[in-house]
Amino acid sequence: MPLRPASLSPPFARSFVPCSEKIHSAVTEMASLFPKVGVWGRPRQAPVAPNPHPNAVPLQKPALETVRSSLRLLNASAYRLQSECRKTVPPEPGAAVDYQLLTQQVIQCAYDIAKAAKQLVTITTREKKQ
Repeated sequence: MPLRPASLSPPFARSFVPCSEKIHSAVTEMASLFPKVGVWGRPRQAPVAPNPHPNAVPLQKPALETVRSSLRLLNASAYRLQSECRKTVPPEPGAAVDYQLLTQQVIQCAYDIAKAAKQLVTITTREKKQ
C-alpha cells in the first residue's frame, strides 16, 4: 500500500494520540500498585507517607523478578505506544504517513501492554492464594 498524505488519514487516526495518553496514564496508575518494585526493576525507596494503596500485595522473592520484568514491559510498551501514535501527526503539513505500518505497530504495542498486565494480574492472584 502506498504512503498516504496526512490529509487522507483514516478517520480513526485522530484518536491515536489522546487514546495513547489515556493508556499511558492507566499504565502509570497500574504500576503504582506495586510500591516496592521500581518501574525499571530497582526497588523504590521506602515511602515517607503511608502506602497510597493499602491493599497492595506484598510479593515473595520468586515473584519479584517476574513483576519487575512485567513492569518493564508494561512501561516500555506504553511509552512506545505513545511514540508510535505521535507519528500520526506528520512533522510538516502534507507529509506522507504509512498508516498500515503505523496501525500494525500500535496493535503490537497494545498487545504487549495487555500481555504485561495479564502477567501482573496472574502473579498477584497467585500470591494472594498462597
